[in-house]
Amino acid sequence: MNSLSNGFLYVLGFAWVLTECSLHSVAGNHLPIYLFLLVFIVAFSVLGCLNLSDNAVNKFGSLVSVLLAVSLIIFSIGTITGGSVMIGILKLLASGVFVLAALVSFSAKGHTHSAHHH
Repeated sequence: MNSLSNGFLYVLGFAWVLTECSLHSVAGNHLPIYLFLLVFIVAFSVLGCLNLSDNAVNKFGSLVSVLLAVSLIIFSIGTITGGSVMIGILKLLASGVFVLAALVSFSAKGHTHSAHHH
């Protein structure tokens, strides 16, 4: 997360995934919410508690962005196969933003989050 825009995008993505996980949990499938909590705790523990280099933080952020994008695609496909085709397609298109963010995070090699904040 090397800018406020990326941070905002990640917050939106995490909120969307949490919403999807909560809906599945209410429907009786608790696995998604447990996986979300595990990834969320690990991600923020790594980012907040470990003294990592900027490069390591950026690589970890890229990995988390891929997990976020894949999760949203899976939930979108689940909506389509569950019978809500139009909503699923809209969700799939919206998840494309997170796929692009993941691709951008990997293509921005060598760009550290501290280099441009002075």
